[in-house]
Amino acid sequence: MYGGYSICLNKWALDKDIKNELGLLLIISSLTAEKGYCFASNQRLAEIFETTEVSISRKLKKLVEKGYISIEYKKKGCQVINRKIRLTKMLTDDYQKCYSTINKNVKDNNISNTTNNISNKRKYIKESERIVSRLNELNGSHYKPNTEETLKLITGIFNDGYTEEDLLLVVEKMSYLWNREPKRNEKDMRPYLRPSTLFRKSNFENYLNMPVNVPTDLRDVKEIDVMEVFKWVKKNLLLQWRLWE
Repeated sequence: MYGGYSICLNKWALDKDIKNELGLLLIISSLTAEKGYCFASNQRLAEIFETTEVSISRKLKKLVEKGYISIEYKKKGCQVINRKIRLTKMLTDDYQKCYSTINKNVKDNNISNTTNNISNKRKYIKESERIVSRLNELNGSHYKPNTEETLKLITGIFNDGYTEEDLLLVVEKMSYLWNREPKRNEKDMRPYLRPSTLFRKSNFENYLNMPVNVPTDLRDVKEIDVMEVFKWVKKNLLLQWRLWE
């Protein structure tokens, strides 16, 4: 039952006299939504609410007296075979109005969310062009700044409160560290100078906080001593070697 939903009329919600019975009325509303009635027994309803059948019987009686539900019994002789519980005020018209409103709201909300997502991504197109242009300039690459994936990554970084200067600094730091011929038995990191690695949220903060002093002109840098950087990486377990992924 937890995964379903019920429709609640304003009259029910505002009726202080049934505050103890409202939950039961809402479950009946849910159970009767498809066919207009349900066969739920006192035992089943008691299980749903984790209460006694006596309590359910008392609440049903009050809802009948208030005119919110009706109960039709089918008997065989003196024995009750089953019963149909109905809402006395059919929810068809109200449900249709509600369903129509829900559909409209969902549709409008989806359109609004899509528009906002597109607008949010487009908001950082200029910044993305400058950032990716810098990446390409330093590494001789040709990444496009306005692909959906790149814009999504860069927009996510901006949404986390970082600035264009932070993104440019990461580009320059990692270009300084990785854009060089690897030494013997050293991994070639140049293929990782790409937006999907540099601007991934799980990597970005670690890259940004690496203790690297970036030279003014990175394109003239051929050899660097990276021992201090590796010591820092080893010390900070949060990085967890994601640099190599």
